[in-house]
Amino acid sequence: MKKYLLLMFTFSILTIKAQYTITSVSSPIVGDIDASIPVDTSGLFVPSNGTGQSWNYSAVIENTTAINSNSYVPLSAIPNASLYSGATIGATIDNVNFDVYNNGGGTIYMGTSVMTASDCVVFSDAITYLTYPFTYGNSYTDNFYLNNSSYVSSGTVVVSGDGTGVLSIPNFVFNNVLKVSQSYTQTLAAGTATYLLSGRNHNFYSAMSKFPLFTISTYTQVGGGSPTVITINAAVNKNFTPLGISKKTSENDFLIYPNPSKGGDLFIMLSKADKDIKIILTNMIGCTVKEYDQPGAVAGNEFKISSENISPGIYFLTVKSGSFEKVKKVVVE
Repeated sequence: MKKYLLLMFTFSILTIKAQYTITSVSSPIVGDIDASIPVDTSGLFVPSNGTGQSWNYSAVIENTTAINSNSYVPLSAIPNASLYSGATIGATIDNVNFDVYNNGGGTIYMGTSVMTASDCVVFSDAITYLTYPFTYGNSYTDNFYLNNSSYVSSGTVVVSGDGTGVLSIPNFVFNNVLKVSQSYTQTLAAGTATYLLSGRNHNFYSAMSKFPLFTISTYTQVGGGSPTVITINAAVNKNFTPLGISKKTSENDFLIYPNPSKGGDLFIMLSKADKDIKIILTNMIGCTVKEYDQPGAVAGNEFKISSENISPGIYFLTVKSGSFEKVKKVVVE
């Protein structure tokens, strides 16, 4: 049943990797992190379509204790990667379940890999989440199919660039935003039970980020002898780079150098700081490698992270100060 639920909820967490006009440069690469903050669904509304829209979600309440971080990893890090012919990259939240993609010419979801080969989800007709280039007014329909020893699943997804305008989320206002809507229907048959699944995702993008700035998702499950399930989710992007936008609050920022590092010490320069600073270096699977507390930091402070016991690889550096928290990728060669 766990495998069924994994497949059922696949669409409820879909994200399309994009900019205002989406091209291949929008595809995630190894080391990217798609981090999002869930928000309370009270006060949400269905976003309008068309050009010149104003989507104001500035009052939504963020659950900052429940950040979801999806890390992009090479095929060598994915168990049973050979099951996915043509795959180019994977993504994982828990280092147990790995979503597998082909991102050449589009974003194509090929299935979800786990340690046991017989438990892997492998689509014989993969799901095309996105094609390149893609912008307002574009749309397409794609069919998908999966058949294994436990269940059969098939369905259709329709993706449309159906809105442009201004997006307001807590603390930020974004101009020149593209709304991409994704509708899907899916039938899943497992033994004598049949489930009918449907949903719609509204994803907001700008040239700021290859990941969505804000997402609203609805999901409905009917059948299997169980009551109808209706789920609504929403999330705010955590790690966009705030360039060319109007900010409602001032933020700290920091510079890492050298990056990539050749194995020497890392240095961090804070552009603004007036509170205690916590610096955390984690590896690809989320384990803490280094951690520092810097009381009473001030702007211009430079902090050194010793290279001792840091092996070559991809790491993530988190800086926390008061309500500010930001993560940046570090490559050690």
